[in-house]
Amino acid sequence: KEIKDLQVDVSLGNDGAVLGVILRAKPNTLLAKALEQKAIPDTSLVGYVAGTGGIVGCIGGDSDTLAEFLGAKVEEVLAAAAPAGESPLKPAELKAYLERSLGLTSAVAFDYLTTDTESTFNGVMVLHVTDPEAYETMLRNVQKNLDATGLTDLYTSMGMSLTMTFKEKVREHDGVAIHQLIQDMKAEQITQMEEMFPPMAALMKNFTHMEYEVAFVGDYVVYDLGSQRMDATIDALKARKPLATTPLTAQQIFPKEGIFYMDLHPGRLATWGVTVAESVMGEMLAAMGPQVGQITASLKTLETKPISAFATAYQGKLQAQLFLPVDPIVKIKDVLTGQALAPQPATP
Repeated sequence: KEIKDLQVDVSLGNDGAVLGVILRAKPNTLLAKALEQKAIPDTSLVGYVAGTGGIVGCIGGDSDTLAEFLGAKVEEVLAAAAPAGESPLKPAELKAYLERSLGLTSAVAFDYLTTDTESTFNGVMVLHVTDPEAYETMLRNVQKNLDATGLTDLYTSMGMSLTMTFKEKVREHDGVAIHQLIQDMKAEQITQMEEMFPPMAALMKNFTHMEYEVAFVGDYVVYDLGSQRMDATIDALKARKPLATTPLTAQQIFPKEGIFYMDLHPGRLATWGVTVAESVMGEMLAAMGPQVGQITASLKTLETKPISAFATAYQGKLQAQLFLPVDPIVKIKDVLTGQALAPQPATP
């Protein structure tokens, strides 16, 4: 209802393909207002994450108009999905919570899925917030806020439970208090799956029980999920010295006016995926023979150029581009077809 037109194009080159999308909003709509974006966000925030994960990027912009649009859409969808009183969710309260939480955040940098930590699902986020005190208050009351929106009741109606616990000052680094935010989800189906296939238990715990470290450094909030980079990130923010000195590939190849940049690294994701697979079914993979062993060994050391994404918004228009290089396609194909396999140790 709010989209005027949508244009999609694909261009091919020797080094890869570019997918482009242009979306125009109808005038005087919430979507048009959200896509106005009068100021260009400071995407240099991405320098404060190490940038070694499989998914690295940043997003920013006019958070108030975006929060207003998303809040209205959520309320609209929920109202259409179930008549009043038939759903545990409370559309008005959920809308207000989304607008409040999103409206406090002007930019986010993220770095997810590295393989240099014991935690399988890991990552770091650095947020620039407009009101650190209000944001901290929101975190302290996270369970109360979820209860008010009806989200916890929704989980209960599906035979699940969701609890969020904020623990204050579990440790300290260089004078900065580090808190803990624990997300715990339980469901009978998950318990049964873990009992039937014990190797899945540790993997599932990464998604059902998440322990974030949270720290406030001036106008910045740092979340660390098992990556053990909280201290280094605090040091970088306090010294105003970025951890990553090289911009994202997306920042180098796309225009400077973006509100979103992301590099997705197929090689790093392959390494992470193999590590996860080995933790769950290592014996099965080993029993498949030496060729599978060569493939997994090759994927664990695979280095590729990233798939890069970009988006910008102005005057009621969203423009997005995705660059898919040939490099990862060729390298992954070579590994899977046996043309670039890692050597295996000789059998005595």
